[in-house]
This record gives sequence, C-alpha cells and structure tokens, in this order.
Amino acid sequence: MSLKVVMQRNLPPRLVWYGREGIGKTTFGAGAENPIFVCTEEGADNLPVAKYDFGDGRILAESWEEILGAVQDIAAQDHDYKTIVIDTWCAATLMAAQKVCVESFDGKWADKNYGFLAWGGKQGYGATTELVRGLQRHLDKCRARGMMVILLSHESLGVVKDAVRGEYHQFIGDVDTTLWNVTNEWADIVGHAYHDFAVIENRDAKEKPKKGRAYNKNRRMVRFAGSPAEAAKCRAGYELPDEMLLPDQPELTYSMFADALKSDQETLSKVKALWGLLGIDEVKATLEWLGTTRLENAESSKLRDILSRLEEKAKETEDVT
Repeated sequence: MSLKVVMQRNLPPRLVWYGREGIGKTTFGAGAENPIFVCTEEGADNLPVAKYDFGDGRILAESWEEILGAVQDIAAQDHDYKTIVIDTWCAATLMAAQKVCVESFDGKWADKNYGFLAWGGKQGYGATTELVRGLQRHLDKCRARGMMVILLSHESLGVVKDAVRGEYHQFIGDVDTTLWNVTNEWADIVGHAYHDFAVIENRDAKEKPKKGRAYNKNRRMVRFAGSPAEAAKCRAGYELPDEMLLPDQPELTYSMFADALKSDQETLSKVKALWGLLGIDEVKATLEWLGTTRLENAESSKLRDILSRLEEKAKETEDVT
C-alpha cells in the first residue's frame, strides 16, 4: 500500500481584523471578493453588500443560534459568494456567552458561588469556548469550499500573564481573553488596524511634566507582526509585511491588503529548501523559537528571520567549499 500524502492546498486565509470604531473595519470587509455578511450589530446597513437574511429582511442576528444557523446555511447551500464576514465577532461571542449564562447558570452572571463569572469565569467562558470552537468548524467548512473568512472586531486591552516579566496589557480584539486566545490560535492572519499618532509632552508653569496631548498624524496603519503591545500574526503561506500604511480612501483598503498578500508566497518554500542545513539541536531550538512543530503554522515575520539566517548559513557553507 502506497503512502498517502496531501500537498499544499492553497486555501483562503481565516482573517481577524480588529481596531477602534471608525477605523474602516466594515468597509474593509465590504471590499473583499463577493462577500456575504453575517451581521451582529449595525455598520453594514448602508453598504451595497449581501447580508444574510434572518427572516422578513432582518439582517441583525439576535441570538447565538441564529449566527450558527447562518454560518451552517452558508457552508451548505449553493451560492457564488467568495467571502464570509462576521461583523462583529465581539458581539457574536457575547451572544455565545449569554446562551451559556442562561442555559447553564440560570441567567446569573455575578453570583460568586454559582454564576457565569464565578471562579474568575473559568466555567462560564470554558463552556463558551466550546460553542466558539463549534462555530469555527462550520467556518472552516466555508473555507474548504473556497471562501475567505473575515472576523471583524473592535479593540480592547487584554491582560497578558507572563511568568517571567509579570502581567502587562496588550491590544486585542474586544473579546474575553479566553475566547480571544481561541480565536487568535485558529486564525491564519490577525491584523490590528489603528490611527498613527504621537503624544506631545506637556509641562506646567514650573516645567513639571503633566499629561501629554495626542497629535493625530492622519494616517491609518495595520500591523501583522505581533508584539508585547498588540496581538497580531501572519502564518506561513500568507506572507504580509509587518506593517502597512493604509490608503486615504477606506474603500481601497482591502485591495491593498489583497495585493500585499499575493506579493510574497515564497518564504516557506525557501525555508524548507534550506532546512537541511540545520543540525538536530538547531532544528529543535529553531522550532521552539517559532513556537510550533510545523513550519506551516509559523508566523511569517519569524519565518522571514529564519530564512535570513539560513541564507547566511548557506553562504558560509559555499565559502568553505
């Protein structure tokens, strides 16, 4: 019996795009290829894009069951849509939490001994995580039929618990940290859209520092490389710049993103071609640094760093020979 293998499938990415109100999130989703929106809050009302009809022309989901049913329907029915957009993901996960609270905790949120948020919300959000994972499986079915998946979210500050450096804040989607971790792990691309601004230092009459004043540079940016300050990422196979300046016209944002996504698809193949230059210990150390056991799941920014090192190693080997 011959060995069965699967090579590269070129599936469209699962993208999370988050940022402040008015940054152009919905406009970004509307610019995607032939999108259909599953709306959980107002925003796409006046945009000329298809919205899922929850009955009698109603385009806003009112429950987690409706969101799940819409995604299942889009995954199963015959249609020509190329992108599914959930606008917004933060409102969708809140509906999931509300369902768990009603069905498992008698609608009690804050009861310290029994409610959804008891024991730090571990039980409540743990159960909600299972609902979210279930929806992700149906979104993956949409992806398997060739649809790109876009989750739009507002931004918030999450708490990162670092065993070495202690706790600190980081920009994430406006989703509970437990649910955000599930979302971030599942997504292929996480982009943080923001307004670029500077804080001007102010001083009082005695030249003592006081609260600074923000100065807007009138630039919209998006980051795809994570940092302690913000959650962002880009898996191998979906190479994007660490940071992009977005166009002045929000309606052109998606086309710029799509062009950048197509521009560099060779990093992973180049790393694989040079991978044999590493010894066993080097391979283990490199994979540990990448935070994955499969190169396909590595963040593209880190993969580009590895490629640079491998190319240097290859040159050193050539010089020796």
